[in-house]
Amino acid sequence: MVIDFHVHLTSVEGMARLFRDDGQDPLSKSYLAKYMDLARERQARTSRESWVEAMDRCGVDRVVLNATDALNREVLDLVEAEPGRFSGLFYADPALPESLAELDRFVGPGKLAGLGELSPTWEKYRLDDRRLFPLYERVQELGVPLLWHFGIGFFPFADLNYSQPADLINVVRYFPKIPHVISHLGMEQGEQFLAQISWLKEWFKAPIYFDLANIHGLAKYFLRLRHFSLKEHLARFLEVFGPEGIIWGTDSGAPYESCPFEAETYRILAELKLGAPAMDLIMGGNAARLLGL
Repeated sequence: MVIDFHVHLTSVEGMARLFRDDGQDPLSKSYLAKYMDLARERQARTSRESWVEAMDRCGVDRVVLNATDALNREVLDLVEAEPGRFSGLFYADPALPESLAELDRFVGPGKLAGLGELSPTWEKYRLDDRRLFPLYERVQELGVPLLWHFGIGFFPFADLNYSQPADLINVVRYFPKIPHVISHLGMEQGEQFLAQISWLKEWFKAPIYFDLANIHGLAKYFLRLRHFSLKEHLARFLEVFGPEGIIWGTDSGAPYESCPFEAETYRILAELKLGAPAMDLIMGGNAARLLGL
């Protein structure tokens, strides 16, 4: 089974909500029109039929839609319309008390399968803020995954003061059974994650994963290295976490225009010659387990 674990449903209403809630500084406001144009363009190309056609054409069995750029209701509508092809992730500011009630409305059997793509840099909270603990407790009870974005973000309102990989340690200490998925191999903070998460996995046996969404642009975040090699970077994650800790995703914001297996990330995976069992885990097996499929 091939599962794209990191896909964005984009809608005009969802993008407006995101900027209304998080993009209130002057710089972010100056970018609002640009992102609304992007939302309109993506929404015009997105439908259940267009996604299913693109998935069939490319050989993808399931996509996991997140509601970062859409509304939770819009994601759930697609999941309910095509449960055999779509799973969904719930989006909210977890520091808000009302998010806990919203989570119970949208997440659970027959509904959305987890949370994400959440980013502390957008809503400006620390992962180990005690205000989040009731939500973590409920997530652990439900046994669903949390998809996180750390580091530099797609939106101009990201505040990197709130993007601290070390904060995850205290979350795992109190809620050791929550499956965490770190997007984009941790972005520019990948080296910190390699050090800290390997320790967490050794001592806490923490279920922590990294996805491969949109990692082809990572070189620009590692300018201190004269010759950054994405292949070597990915090979290092595989060495530390094994194929059972890596999940495939594309970060697509609309149905595939070109098949993701033609992209650099998949080419590098093929060059690493991991073997069929390892590739099966990365391309769908790990995601299927997290989604309860």
